[in-house]
Amino acid sequence: MNTQTVNGPVPDLKHLSLERLVDGVKVTATVAPCSWMYRSYGLQVMLRLPGGALASIHRKRIPFEKATEADVRTTLDAVTLCKCRLCGKPAFDPAILDVDRDGQCEECFANKIRAEYAASEAKAAVALAEQDAEMKGRGYTHRIEAFIHPVHGGDDYPLLVYMAEPTEVDVRAHLERQGSCDTNDYRLVPL
Repeated sequence: MNTQTVNGPVPDLKHLSLERLVDGVKVTATVAPCSWMYRSYGLQVMLRLPGGALASIHRKRIPFEKATEADVRTTLDAVTLCKCRLCGKPAFDPAILDVDRDGQCEECFANKIRAEYAASEAKAAVALAEQDAEMKGRGYTHRIEAFIHPVHGGDDYPLLVYMAEPTEVDVRAHLERQGSCDTNDYRLVPL
């Protein structure tokens, strides 16, 4: 076990969890795994609010090997909260922490993301319906939605192709020509 001569045993920062009340709200601090996983990364303290909101403070100039519980505590002591600009619940203060929540609590931020995603999905569905109608007008009868799993490795990627009266053999042959090692990962959609 690592020890310091003056302060006694050094706590295992990998498992350290500190809590502090900030404006009556419990904030929990832990050390992020990237602190010890990546050489020269520095100390990164993860902060959590009840309900799951997360933020982090990256103290690059403090090597993990030299970091102490006091460093984590000092980081936690610097945390301030604000009221969510939409509902008033506790949120991390964006003036102090580098967070992408823009002063929103986790629930309001998640609602915003869900709404943006739904709008994006609706827009994509309209575009696909228009494309399907155009391709049907050209004589195609089916849309094939597939994933290509490259024979020689690399990332899988989606493929969308139109065919007229395709058979299973036609579809699999097309996926094989595209270099996929799995010719069964597709969905046939009638137009």
